Amino acid sequence: MPDIGSLGNEVGHAIIIPAMLHGLTTASGEKYDSTRYTGAHKTLPFGTKVLVTHTVNGKSVTVKIVDRGLVGSGQVIALSKAAALKLDTTKSILIPVRIRYRE
Repeated sequence: MPDIGSLGNEVGHAIIIPAMLHGLTTASGEKYDSTRYTGAHKTLPFGTKVLVTHTVNGKSVTVKIVDRGLVGSGQVIALSKAAALKLDTTKSILIPVRIRYRE
């Protein structure tokens, strides 16, 4: 597992950011690119690197927080399509995950 320093922890579900948002401006001001490892979180600062681990298959990906929203009750993060592919899933509506990040 990659070392990202002193870590905060959250457990819950991830969702995949809809493909129709590709190219739109995110809350951070960046254009959303579904081919990059990015995510949306309710409160983490933009630019935070988050290690996302699929709790069923153990696969991990590090994403950069670039947006807000898209995260509902029980959901801790929304992921780009590329990040979901790295976790070996794009068909699940809710992906069981643990996220870890530098505080």
